[in-house]
Amino acid sequence: MRNILCILTFALMLFPSCEGNGTGRDGDWDPIKFDHNEFTIPANGGTVYSKVLNYNGIWLNDMKVTKEGLKDSEPEYFVPSLDEHLNYNYDSLSCKYAKLSVSKEKNPVIKIEVAPNNEQETLLMRIGVECGDAFSSIIIHQNPAK
Repeated sequence: MRNILCILTFALMLFPSCEGNGTGRDGDWDPIKFDHNEFTIPANGGTVYSKVLNYNGIWLNDMKVTKEGLKDSEPEYFVPSLDEHLNYNYDSLSCKYAKLSVSKEKNPVIKIEVAPNNEQETLLMRIGVECGDAFSSIIIHQNPAK
């Protein structure tokens, strides 16, 4: 009888801890917040910074580049490169359009170095970022060459 009472007491203490704090369902993550998440860059390129405000670790997932105004324009996709152990390096991403890197501080800063745009169309770059189950994007509009 005493063992059953101990098990019942333990079970009653366990169930309230599974409820959460009442602000959302289990597994809900707050969206990633940035000080800036949309930029317009001149045709000659430039560097911008976006600071993450509410998470400590951030991963660069991918970058999608499209040419705005062209209906038949196929997007180009870029992902982080593999290191020597065949693991993805989620702290940096490089392609012909931009070079991205993430700092290792408490509120990481994403550095975005955009290359010159020699195209006659505005480039739209969507940078996908992640922290656990929280996802977001940074949007870059780059003006066309004149």
